[in-house]
Amino acid sequence: MGDRIESAMAGFRGTSQKLAPGQSSEVWLKAYLASSPSADCGIPEQISAGGSVGTLDMNGCNGQGRLGGRVYDYAVVVGDHGYNFTMEGDVSHDLFLAMLATVTFDPESAADNRHPTPASSTP
Repeated sequence: MGDRIESAMAGFRGTSQKLAPGQSSEVWLKAYLASSPSADCGIPEQISAGGSVGTLDMNGCNGQGRLGGRVYDYAVVVGDHGYNFTMEGDVSHDLFLAMLATVTFDPESAADNRHPTPASSTP
């Protein structure tokens, strides 16, 4: 499940996924990052959002969607949920980090909507 904020110039999307029973945060994150098309753009960074450290994997990639511009993508595991935040369009690294600075996590209150693990789909 995800939420999206969008204008004609930029979009910000956040999603969460409950880890599969017995799945470690390392396994979830590794599978998520393996599904990312970020191999040819930007340098991955370890950054903090909501007090947890995750990976900024798409770091200034060229946007492929209708918004064009740049794409930034961040994945992190908190508790028993994997989270993904993506920003695209006429955006910058600093703007994406500012958006992430507003994030708080409350995995206990998340809806328990089961989705395939990241190895078979993006969270």
